Amino acid sequence: MNHATGQDSGIISLLSDFADLLIANILWLITSIPLVTLGASTAALYSVMRSPSEKCYRSSIVLNFFAAFGKNFKKATLALLVLLIPGALVLVNAFVLIFGLLETSIVGYVICGLSILLFFFLWTYAFPLIATFDNTVFKSLANALILSVAHLPTTIVVTVLNLIPLLILVFFTNFFFRTIILWVFVALALIAKVNSLLLERVFRRYIPAHPEP
Repeated sequence: MNHATGQDSGIISLLSDFADLLIANILWLITSIPLVTLGASTAALYSVMRSPSEKCYRSSIVLNFFAAFGKNFKKATLALLVLLIPGALVLVNAFVLIFGLLETSIVGYVICGLSILLFFFLWTYAFPLIATFDNTVFKSLANALILSVAHLPTTIVVTVLNLIPLLILVFFTNFFFRTIILWVFVALALIAKVNSLLLERVFRRYIPAHPEP
């Protein structure tokens, strides 16, 4: 009887976790539609996908999402605008190289590669940092760059995870559209959840321990 109860409890917990992913994924998609809110929605997604110990976490993931969305809106939106600079460099360099508008040189490839690295390194850490620490935008971006280099293996893993939807869309287009319902309703939040678990180990090193009372 106890074993059956334990199994039931495990199934309920699994279904509850799935529901959290479903709700968070849909909320992220809806709040990202204006595009300019993409930074705030991503910070809110990471905020609710963290593994907090508070019991209030499950009280309402919707309320927690919108609370984080409103709290981080200004900082996350400004961070997004700053990230558009290396993002634009990536697009311009890629366009020039792909269509051969200028004579291709090793310098062009280096600039394009560095722009790509800068963009993804900053993106990997910026919004999780905004969701976790109370810093200014530029300090968050500076910390994002420092942490991305200092914890390069984690940075690479998280970057690859973030690129999974795009890579599948480009190289396995038919499979992507056959499984589109998973990407729309669950997969993006699941990726953010895994990223949060990986980044939490990095962030924990920089959170000061609370002194004993």
